Amino acid sequence: MNTKNEIKKEVLKTLDCFDQVERLKPEPYFFRRVKNRIDNTNVNDGYRAIFGTIWSFSKPALVITIIFLNIFTATVFWKNRHNHYSHNNRQLAVLFNDFIQDSKPAPFLFIDDQE
Repeated sequence: MNTKNEIKKEVLKTLDCFDQVERLKPEPYFFRRVKNRIDNTNVNDGYRAIFGTIWSFSKPALVITIIFLNIFTATVFWKNRHNHYSHNNRQLAVLFNDFIQDSKPAPFLFIDDQE
């Protein structure tokens, strides 16, 4: 209990010291400089508001454009996947036959002659 009372006394002493501190006088024209600085930030805030509005509209447009390009690329890839598969399969069969030096077709490759 005694320590709690001591802590309270020390805190009160510290707070009383703040009341006794001598106030410093500001430099001349200090308030005028502060006011000018505040006024200049308000002018810049107008530009920030305009560009912030433009950026806020461009973010959703950018996201929509990226999603559209992803869907378009996936669609083109999905439509052309069979054409490339048969062409690549033929090339693999030719390479395999050249490597083996045999006229037999490759046993593990399926050759589709639909073009």
